[in-house]
Amino acid sequence: MKNVRRFFVLSVFFALAACSSDAPQVPTALSASSVNNITAAAGTLTTTVPTVTLTDAGGKGIAKVWVHFSATGGGKPVNDSNQTNASGLATSGGWTLGTVAGVQTLTATASGLNPVIFNAQVTAGAVSALVRLTADPQAGVVNTNVPSAPSVRAVDQYGNPVAGVTVSFSPINAAGTIAGNTKTTDANGVATADSWTLGTVAGQQLSRATALGVSVPATFSANAVAGSPTKIVIVTGNNVAGVVGASLASFGSLPAVKVTDQFDNPVAGVSVTFTPGPNSGTVTGGTAITNDGGVATLASWTLGTVAAQTLTAALTANSAVKVTFSVSALLTQFNITLRYIGDPPSARQQLAVSRAVDKWRSVIVSNSGTSTVALPAASCGRSWFPAISESVTNVLILAQIGPIDGVGNVLGNGGYCTTHAASGLTSVGTILFDSADLATYEASGLIDAIVLHEMGHVLGFGTQWGNKGVTSGIGGSDPIFTGANAIAEFAALNSGYSGRPVPIENCIGINQPCGGGTRDVHWRELIFKSELMTGYLNNGVNPLSRATVASMADLGYAVSYAGADPYTLVASLLFRAPTATPQVNMGNDVFDTDIYSFDRQGNRKLVRKKGSN
Repeated sequence: MKNVRRFFVLSVFFALAACSSDAPQVPTALSASSVNNITAAAGTLTTTVPTVTLTDAGGKGIAKVWVHFSATGGGKPVNDSNQTNASGLATSGGWTLGTVAGVQTLTATASGLNPVIFNAQVTAGAVSALVRLTADPQAGVVNTNVPSAPSVRAVDQYGNPVAGVTVSFSPINAAGTIAGNTKTTDANGVATADSWTLGTVAGQQLSRATALGVSVPATFSANAVAGSPTKIVIVTGNNVAGVVGASLASFGSLPAVKVTDQFDNPVAGVSVTFTPGPNSGTVTGGTAITNDGGVATLASWTLGTVAAQTLTAALTANSAVKVTFSVSALLTQFNITLRYIGDPPSARQQLAVSRAVDKWRSVIVSNSGTSTVALPAASCGRSWFPAISESVTNVLILAQIGPIDGVGNVLGNGGYCTTHAASGLTSVGTILFDSADLATYEASGLIDAIVLHEMGHVLGFGTQWGNKGVTSGIGGSDPIFTGANAIAEFAALNSGYSGRPVPIENCIGINQPCGGGTRDVHWRELIFKSELMTGYLNNGVNPLSRATVASMADLGYAVSYAGADPYTLVASLLFRAPTATPQVNMGNDVFDTDIYSFDRQGNRKLVRKKGSN
């Protein structure tokens, strides 16, 4: 009995010991203790703190057990590991969501138990930007719709599309109109206008999309190009004055037109045809293409023979769209004023001078300039030169008949002594005719050629070649004239001279006196023979050729080839032709002196000293 009692006491003791709180707990479950499904904006800290409870089989919380937290979608728990408290609770401390909208998860794990997964529906944040979806820049014709209407996506600060945003579309600086200019973004954050009709001014046009909360609008650009050509207007060359038989370019701007669309935008690449009216001369480059500014310019227009002349410019593809130019054609704009010093010439001599003036005015047709000239007496190397102080337009020639060297030898001499500062062309010149020879040549009929020849020197033939840089080899055995216009006309006289410069007198093979006033300042006699501006005249006709006219153009004059005389030239294989004996020696007829230039204000400048090139 005593032993039975002892066994009972021990059994109760062990039973009570087994029920003691000091016995170890075994984790059997991990469960969520906070809301599992969360909705919050991307990148934010959730207001719900994910919490779990760790319990044993009896549902009692177990303390001091590590619970680990991990997030997806770029999110992050505040605490990635935490111990359970006395109640078995463990918290993440918070959950900062990732920046990508959609479903994100936070997973809690502990002691090999089934994890607890918290779910978050991540939404876009407040709109912060509008992203342009339309290709940019676009191109279109003015007053028409661009290919793609303006379209944007509203996004939050992380680029997540934001639905339900009101977007306003508007043109900038009246760049057309936008239909459907207020739209609400769809589930993808997209808002698209109905259309964008460009404005009527060609060039870059802009529109934009704006939304409340967006500081920088989305901007769209389009290159608006001109429409079809419908108008043509005159730019230059209308109601101007020209000279009969001369190029209009010598007297002002060539005819030019501007082609535009119905809104006055210039249209490039359009063909324009220029057609002279009746008796209104000829054109070159009669079909011209408009440039980027819509302008087409005629290459050249040589005026006809009537006083009032016209030119039509029309669209090549539609001749009904046209304009007409009007030009007043004068005989010339060039004037030569003759002033006789001493005894007046005879009536026949004055007729020769008048004919020479008319001839040179038919050749030189533009205004060469105006300057104020002040020269004391005995200027220009002439003792008989009177003092002058006056405004000179084009050319003033002072002429005298007086003794030079008796009968024969020098028949006369001429040259210039002042130029217009702006053009560098002759303003004042002088001619002296030998009184001992003049009557003889008046009777023979050569007086016309002599006067015309000397006047050519006054105007610059031979005398201004050095100043203008149109010669080479001066003083050598083969001096040449290098002006492009004269070379072209020299070749045109005979194809055998094509590509060759124009030969200048070198005094080789001439059975006549040939000195410093003849060589280097005339055409070569052995080549040009009867031409007026060799150093030797012929009985009969001494034509003023197109080559001479062209040489004056090379000096800077505007010329008319209609004033040239008929002239033919038989080419020699060599520039040195057989020895020839001319009939009338002009006899060193170029007069050399100091040269000054004057401007409109009368300011004088030494251009060249006597005897220098």
